[in-house]
Amino acid sequence: MARYNIGGGNATDVAYGYPFMRQGAAVPGYWADTIDGVEAKQANKDQMAEAFDPSDDAHYDWSKGASQEWWLRHGLETGDIDHVEMFANSAPWFLTESGYATGGYDSKANNLADPEKFAQYMVKVTDHLENTYGFEADTIEPFNESETGYWGTPGKMADDGFGPDNTVLIERYWQRYYGGKDKSVTPYSDEVKKPQEGMHVDNDVQQETLKAMAAAMGEDDQTKLVATDATDSGQMVDSYNQYSDEVKDLLDQYNTHSYGTNKQRVARDIAQTDGKEISQSEVDGSWQSGGFDPYNFDNGLGMAGKINADVYTLQSKDFNFWQVVEDLYNMSTGSEDVYGNHANPAGENLNWGTVFISFDCTVADKDGNLYSERDVDNNGGSTDGLQSCSVLVNSKYNAVRAYTKFIHEGDSIIANNRTGDTMTATSADGQTQTVIHTNNSQSDQTFVIDLSKYGNIADDAAGTVYLTTEPQANEEAEHFFGATPEYMNKFSNQKQPEGSVVIDAAAKTATVTVPARSIASIQLTGVTGVAGGVAVEDGGAYQLVGQSSNRPLAAVEVDGAATSLQDAATTTDEARSQTWILHDAGAPANRPTLHRYVLTTPDGKVLTASGGNTVLSDMDVETAKTTDAAIWILNTENGETYSLVNVEAQQALDCNGQATAAGTKVGLWESGGGAHQAWYIRSVEATGAKAVDIQTPVGTVPELPATVTPYYVWGEGQPVAVTWDTAALADQVGAEGVVTVTGTATDVYGNELHPTASVYVGTFTVTDPVSVTVGVGSNLAEVQAAAPATVDAHVGDSPAFAEAVAWDWSGVSDADFAATGKQVVPGTIAAGDGGDTTVAATLTVYVTEIGKGGNVLSGNCSVTASSTETNSNAPASYTCDGDPGTTWSNWGKNDTDPWLAYGLGGVKRLYSLEFQVSSRKSSENEPTYGEAAPSQIRVEYRDAEGQWIPWGEAAAVNPVAGAVTTVDLGTMPATDGVRIRMTYSTLDEWADFAKVAEVKMYEAAPAPAADATLSDLRVDGVTIGDFDPATDSYTVTLAGDVTEYPHITAYAADNAATVTVDQASESNGGKATITVTSADGTASKTVTVGFGSPLAKLARLDVTAPTKTEYQAGEDLDLTGMTVVAVYEKDGKVSAERTIAVDDPELAVSGYDSVVAGEKTVIVSYRGVSATFTVTVKAAPVEPGPEPQPNPDGTTEPSTPEAAGEGSTVANTGASVFGVMIAAVALVAVGIGLVTLRVRRRD
Repeated sequence: MARYNIGGGNATDVAYGYPFMRQGAAVPGYWADTIDGVEAKQANKDQMAEAFDPSDDAHYDWSKGASQEWWLRHGLETGDIDHVEMFANSAPWFLTESGYATGGYDSKANNLADPEKFAQYMVKVTDHLENTYGFEADTIEPFNESETGYWGTPGKMADDGFGPDNTVLIERYWQRYYGGKDKSVTPYSDEVKKPQEGMHVDNDVQQETLKAMAAAMGEDDQTKLVATDATDSGQMVDSYNQYSDEVKDLLDQYNTHSYGTNKQRVARDIAQTDGKEISQSEVDGSWQSGGFDPYNFDNGLGMAGKINADVYTLQSKDFNFWQVVEDLYNMSTGSEDVYGNHANPAGENLNWGTVFISFDCTVADKDGNLYSERDVDNNGGSTDGLQSCSVLVNSKYNAVRAYTKFIHEGDSIIANNRTGDTMTATSADGQTQTVIHTNNSQSDQTFVIDLSKYGNIADDAAGTVYLTTEPQANEEAEHFFGATPEYMNKFSNQKQPEGSVVIDAAAKTATVTVPARSIASIQLTGVTGVAGGVAVEDGGAYQLVGQSSNRPLAAVEVDGAATSLQDAATTTDEARSQTWILHDAGAPANRPTLHRYVLTTPDGKVLTASGGNTVLSDMDVETAKTTDAAIWILNTENGETYSLVNVEAQQALDCNGQATAAGTKVGLWESGGGAHQAWYIRSVEATGAKAVDIQTPVGTVPELPATVTPYYVWGEGQPVAVTWDTAALADQVGAEGVVTVTGTATDVYGNELHPTASVYVGTFTVTDPVSVTVGVGSNLAEVQAAAPATVDAHVGDSPAFAEAVAWDWSGVSDADFAATGKQVVPGTIAAGDGGDTTVAATLTVYVTEIGKGGNVLSGNCSVTASSTETNSNAPASYTCDGDPGTTWSNWGKNDTDPWLAYGLGGVKRLYSLEFQVSSRKSSENEPTYGEAAPSQIRVEYRDAEGQWIPWGEAAAVNPVAGAVTTVDLGTMPATDGVRIRMTYSTLDEWADFAKVAEVKMYEAAPAPAADATLSDLRVDGVTIGDFDPATDSYTVTLAGDVTEYPHITAYAADNAATVTVDQASESNGGKATITVTSADGTASKTVTVGFGSPLAKLARLDVTAPTKTEYQAGEDLDLTGMTVVAVYEKDGKVSAERTIAVDDPELAVSGYDSVVAGEKTVIVSYRGVSATFTVTVKAAPVEPGPEPQPNPDGTTEPSTPEAAGEGSTVANTGASVFGVMIAAVALVAVGIGLVTLRVRRRD
């Protein structure tokens, strides 16, 4: 997308260019210098406005645009430009109120005097350019940040008198370029930042302009009319809300800039509910502190974060930059230039823009090299020692390429749960998945991508990583002049070696190591489709569960709203009120990817919106699909929770007052992105039930649980009653082993469940070792409180059972924890035999130094604030959401005592606090400061009586944008709450409000231990013989009939250590390898278990036939006397013979048929090997019957009724009837085959 600025221009006697305008900002207008005899001078403003006929070609000078049309022409010719938007910063000077294209003298006053002629001018210029260069503009936008008060014409003229530097500057340029102009009508600003084109336009005038634009364009114009290009989406929303429906209907698309993020989701909702696209049409910024430095990667990392945030929040069709090419002189120069010369003019010395070249490369040396005119002026008129003009880039150039090289037009941006630092996309053909991840930290990251929601992971699925890393300064060039595109490319999108992406198809993950301060562009192939249960199904039944409340949305009226939060259903009636059927309502033509649904209750009521409340309607579903009040748009940014926005109301389902309690009213409110507007969409179709494990002594019938827990795609549901089939259980628990009991249950949604219970018969035989880690100086009471109350016990190799444990502390005292080390504490559990027998347990207590633990606010963001900005997406919860791109603000609340208070979820000792200010910079006085950064903070803790107690000294806040201020809390008393009191900035613009990006509080935690000792090693659940933690290698001799290697389980003494087991297999020579890595990563131990000789193979079965070998037809097979011996071999030699019991569940006997007489081969099978024996079946004797009766024809043959088959023989040969049926089927099948053959012969 290229945005072409249709200039307004100033009068011909006004100096229109630098230094009276920003360098490069003097965009020429297309109007003729003389119109019907009226000269375009400042004094003739009104006459020009009256004379100008926008439809008359004679009133234009089409040659004026040549200086900027060249790039449009070139881009169209090369194909680099395939989308064009036409826009204007200002109307021509004579169509403004002030007579200047730089705005009014009052920058907040309307400056568009003639909206109709301006609209016609815009359309006329667009048509001219389209006809000249052979393209069709995609969009046309008459405004640019016209809601703001930014655009003002200086009140002083060039001849009013200024200080020495400005006087020199004016005269220098006047003599060179503006001799024929009039200083008395040429505005001049002595600010470093010079004016540019722009105009404030009141809302009613905006509407007039848009109507005039639509009229001028006509019905056949394919170009889309768009608005409003506000500086932020909040201003766009404000303008939209004042527009009439007529004006709204004229717009085909909405444009917004994103210099501010206020109400971005509201702007998103407006576009979606209106069925129109939204464009993030302009933004730029600087995300680094200090002066110009193209190598500083903070800027690139910040740009990546901005792209992620805007695209996901706005769900915009594109992401556009303000001015990719910036004036190098202005950006790199302060009061001195880069060569140390006094700079006149001074520059802004910032880091906006991406590509840099000085905009005044007009001075040539004798060799034809071009130089910046300003550089030469500062250097006394000489080019000696100056760097000639060249193109430079900064780190944003590389960061943006990390996106643009891999995500292309037609690809789909898809949700992910780390949008602050990650963008995910699917290629247009669905065959490539792109993940762009930014590691802002100072450490390498192991980045794991969850692929479970994709439908297919191919065997040859693969990934490629391209890394963009922090550029090093080019030492071969002075200053910053080495930051050329060629040099910076060395740090951009560097392809990494094969194998940099590890795809685990079984675990459904892709894992990448992302270096510190880098951007990884990851492309996956062989990963496609959508997994079942991920997408909402048309007509599917679902629960909507609030993210903040974990309570479902119910059709229960509260305070005039038809919906409310309620506790999870425990009855069928409650479940029906919490079940919603989602019906696909289709997507509008201009937004084909929108997910729009009608929601109904199980009894057919339709959920609608009216007057800010939800209402249940009796309309039918088909009517609802065409009724805006009944249609809800599902939006997700993280792929886990959704907002539901009503099309008519343009508002989201909202928990009133952000409350979470059962009975909370759920109505509607503008989207803000908070958890109180986020809902988990959970299918109510059960997928199974949680398995039940029970231990019981031999001979004791266990009491099975009265309830089971249903499973759903999203997790566990509410327990429901179950009926177990225990008819045979008393007999089954008579010996050690495992008994499976089946049950039946029905959940509250009506799903029938068939749970199973595994009963492990026998006593506990072993417990798993446990450990705790405590800090030096802990006392015995603290250690006892930290010790686990249960340990995992096993019946042989059964699953773990959590059993109460009694620890023996008799030999332990406070002194044992005064220094680093470890203490072993014995314990016991009941053996589960119904008596007093116990089984030993072991607790290891590690004593380590205190260090920095985890952030206690992560996932536990309980925060309140002194006040919060009204009508703003800036809740206090943003300070502990893990995203430094979101901020809390109390702007406009007259809050004289600002504070943020955090609940810690229990009493905790804290190590440190981190306080991060906003990364957004907007101060003219301190351009590196984070917006509204407080000047200092003071910590308070909550004591046992609930009082806030000041602690420590006030800490000065680092105000640099995005900076973190750390406060040591190591000696603060343990507490369940911390309050941060803030002092506002000393800068006037922020003296009455504050913004905070992120607060983290780290728990004081013992350091991880350095122990890699094994505590137990088990073979099929039994501790290996002669186990010793010091032993590194074991050999186990396998019996001659073992056909599979035993399963190894290993337990470290420190539960925080990592234990991996590579099980024995034929490929590794029958050797299991156990690796233990200490919790702190500094120690490791490897232990092997070898099983010696190769595994046995079941070679044959030696079967002795049963005693009885002859049978009459109809008799059952008698296996009395049969013996089966399984013969095992190793290396071709018999290694074992084992007699198999006739009732062994793995033994199968088949092939015996007593219906038809003859010799029968009986097959005996065991574990895939078979043997046979034969028996004989004799026909049953024929009993004498009565004499046959004469037939009517006089014969004595028995009569055969129609369809009687075999007549009297049917009773004895039921199987033969089946045989006839098979024969009939076979004949039919042959007939079909013949027909097929015939058809083939005709081909």
